[in-house]
Amino acid sequence: MLVKCLIGLVLLLVTVVGWRVPAATRRQFSAVGSLADSHSKYFNKDNSVFVAGGKNGVGYHVIKALSARGISVHTLVHKLESLPLLRDLPGVKIIQGDARNPEDVQRCMDGCGAAITALCSGSGPGKEDRIDYVGNSNVIEQAGILGVERIILVTR
Repeated sequence: MLVKCLIGLVLLLVTVVGWRVPAATRRQFSAVGSLADSHSKYFNKDNSVFVAGGKNGVGYHVIKALSARGISVHTLVHKLESLPLLRDLPGVKIIQGDARNPEDVQRCMDGCGAAITALCSGSGPGKEDRIDYVGNSNVIEQAGILGVERIILVTR
């Protein structure tokens, strides 16, 4: 499971952010390179990408990188305090909502060909309250309902 998460993060960095793998490392991860090529059809100017967890951290940098490449992004924000960072990025559609609400996730994700979720939570008493549990579950479920073909889950 850890290997799959690490490969997913490397794919995210290679495909979306444009991170360059050194030649020696590239030989060790030849399978990652071929997988990254398969992701390029989902992360291009013809597809919108849904991003959850874009307020800061990895999610914000993913949105920024996609925007810089001219890729349309739909992002779900819970609090309006995220707007100043996101509204100046070209091609970013900001929708206010809560990832714990399946209807909000579906409304924001509708029309996207790929989804990236970087949702995480600090502390919470139980799984039912945690954004990383409920929110990520909703992203995965709504992606299936809407026919989104590619999901990348970024965890810490």
